[in-house]
Amino acid sequence: MSAPGPLPVSVLLRYGVGQLGYSMMGLAVYVHLPKFYTDVALLSPALVGLVVLIARVWDAVTDPVMGYVSDRTRTRLGRRRPYLVASSIPAGLCFALLWSPPPEFQGEALFFYFLAAYMGLFLCWTIGAIPYYSFGAELSPDYYERTRLVGVREMFSVSGIILGTLGVPLALHLFDDTRQAYAAMGAAVGAAGAATILVPALFLREPRIPEGVHVLPPWTGLVTTLRNPAFRVLLVTYFFTSVAGAVPGPLIPYISEYVVKTPHLLPAYILVYLLMGILTLPLWVRISRRIGKKKAWSFALLIAVFVTSGLFFLGPGRSTLFFFLLAVGGVSLGGSLAFPASMQADVIDQDELLTGKRREGAYFGLWSLVTKSSAAVTLFVAMQVLHLAGYVPNVEQSPDVVLTMRLLYSFFPASCYAAALLLFQRYPITQEVHAEIRARLAARAA
Repeated sequence: MSAPGPLPVSVLLRYGVGQLGYSMMGLAVYVHLPKFYTDVALLSPALVGLVVLIARVWDAVTDPVMGYVSDRTRTRLGRRRPYLVASSIPAGLCFALLWSPPPEFQGEALFFYFLAAYMGLFLCWTIGAIPYYSFGAELSPDYYERTRLVGVREMFSVSGIILGTLGVPLALHLFDDTRQAYAAMGAAVGAAGAATILVPALFLREPRIPEGVHVLPPWTGLVTTLRNPAFRVLLVTYFFTSVAGAVPGPLIPYISEYVVKTPHLLPAYILVYLLMGILTLPLWVRISRRIGKKKAWSFALLIAVFVTSGLFFLGPGRSTLFFFLLAVGGVSLGGSLAFPASMQADVIDQDELLTGKRREGAYFGLWSLVTKSSAAVTLFVAMQVLHLAGYVPNVEQSPDVVLTMRLLYSFFPASCYAAALLLFQRYPITQEVHAEIRARLAARAA
């Protein structure tokens, strides 16, 4: 079987830029939003965590349904692009509303406002993001070309995260009123995010789906998906890495202000981590060509175990140690950006061989559910723990609260990364196995 040619750079860029919008908004939501609602809007950490948990329970319904609906869709625009178009502007609007709660809203009114805007945003992300990731899995059948595509997409992802990181401090610099600054940031990032999500929908064509390829019924499709042993290993591994990453992101503003006591360096901390991730991402793609995706990601996870363990030793004024650990952690991030989605596309090929169906939406729906639910449950627990430890916004924290923050930020994610590394060793799809899968699919098609 002849190998498919490389994707044109124009295709890589037009597809990848869609991730820019999701990442700009996502960074602000995952990192800055909890602290905005606890320290500016003055909602208790327990209620902030509860909002996130409720929204993720709703995602448990919408994510798999969206994957099934997207797989079944047949329009002149394709299966995926109509949903990108439909969700982009509402997503930007909901994002803007999240950052501009009416000042008179307190307590119960603030809770329900936050809940409505948050659930609206994540529903829009579900409608757009699952078809978007499914679209990417369909653009190339090649084992390594998929890693290249995901690599470009994740470079846009990290670029979006950097822009999202700079948005908050820039707005706070430009506006004297804190609430006005956050509202302006929400409007600007929401508009830019909506515009970039539209790019792949308007300027890319979807690959043609062969005639006779249909979708399994929802429950049958879910059971069949979970019966795939390679996907189970990959999904559980990704679950643990998602849990590991769910606490450090929202906690870094608290760590910067109350543990290291250098809140003015928060943007620099985030940028060092992300820049190392984006700079090393092409290196990880090259490494995977030499030793394979499985060994490469295993090495990245091993680095993450040691780095996150070292974060326990942070303390007042230890910004140099923090920068060093974040830089090394960024190297690990580059590997974790490059490989999971690429491997999932390989698993979908295996699924097609077993079932005769192309079900990208079903896989990415379940993948999205695990990603968001693991992050939400972990953030919910972390916020409850902070609340019980006695966290009080905008004051010097007690030794018990500081110790709680250090433990949540270090040993908890380290143990999750270690579990992911051990479980991942059972992943069975190598380059040789995937080449055999593609050959059998080609023979079937012929």
